[in-house]
Amino acid sequence: MLNALAVGVHLVNGGLGMLLNRDVAQTQTLVAPLVAYVRGSSTTYLASQRRDMFTFQIFWPSIAVEFVTAAFHVVYLAMLVYPTVDEFVRAHVARTSSKNALRWIEYSITASMMSAFGLVLLGDDDFYLFLKHLSDGVALQFVGYATELLNCDDARDRRLFDILWWIVGSNLNLVNVGILLYQIFASDLGQNAHVFYENVVPFALWFNTFGVVAQLTFRKWHQFADANFSEKYYIVLSLSTKVAVFWLGFGSYRQILESDSSIARVGVDWGAVRCGAIALPACFLLSYVAYDVRAWESAAAAAAAMPEQQQQQQQQRSSDEKDGDDDGARMRRRQLTDRGVSSAVRPRPLPFL
Repeated sequence: MLNALAVGVHLVNGGLGMLLNRDVAQTQTLVAPLVAYVRGSSTTYLASQRRDMFTFQIFWPSIAVEFVTAAFHVVYLAMLVYPTVDEFVRAHVARTSSKNALRWIEYSITASMMSAFGLVLLGDDDFYLFLKHLSDGVALQFVGYATELLNCDDARDRRLFDILWWIVGSNLNLVNVGILLYQIFASDLGQNAHVFYENVVPFALWFNTFGVVAQLTFRKWHQFADANFSEKYYIVLSLSTKVAVFWLGFGSYRQILESDSSIARVGVDWGAVRCGAIALPACFLLSYVAYDVRAWESAAAAAAAMPEQQQQQQQQRSSDEKDGDDDGARMRRRQLTDRGVSSAVRPRPLPFL
């Protein structure tokens, strides 16, 4: 149900983005500094020259992320409906039996694109820095993928998890945040610090919620010991986060372009769109968490209210059923053994009788 909802929402977001993007012609060109020999009047020396690498329309990467995400959720639906698809994906794509490993592969594509191209929207045109943000995003999601292969019950795996999480993952995050802060406050964007507070801070908060779920899943904290329960939260987070980030970035940049008369106004209050992009997904996420907490408390209260005698009876029934299964298995093995022995040792008639 949640996967089907996610497919519909992301397709609607991508479709609306395409409709609103028809009148946008603004592009961004990424450039790379290359070293070349320059001949002067009396000498030849090395100098840095800028070379255009590629140009793209500013909103298309964000729109593409919505359609890529919808495609992945279609795959998740197919894995639930068709066991053969589930077996193929786990064996040949995710390369692990973990239920949620494929999601980290999805995030390595979508989250990396959103962060790298999001910085380009802030004015970053350095091709090498763009590649760094893109590769750092993939590496950061690989940390999440690696946690799906570790076992919390193993002390060695717990130490490896801490190294991956707190050293590798945290350093990747901090380095990119440091570069972003320098780009904003050491440039003309520093005069508009609200650009940082209104966009980057919500972006960071939303994406770090995935880390919280990954931590709880690895630690097998309460219901998060169930992979299906964790999967629900990954779907809810994917839905709420990408909707929030898409309309936050889209609305912010449209607001700038329309206020500068770079494009015609379409009669949409982009400030309200941006506020809704933060408030509505947050309310959806918090409501879902509150629903789960209430359901868990109700189940715990019902279990506590169950008389001790009923609990003992239930445990006895479970034990009897297990013993019955074991007795039946032993009986079947004994019958097979007797049949094999009897056929093997049955005396043959003597020739003279």
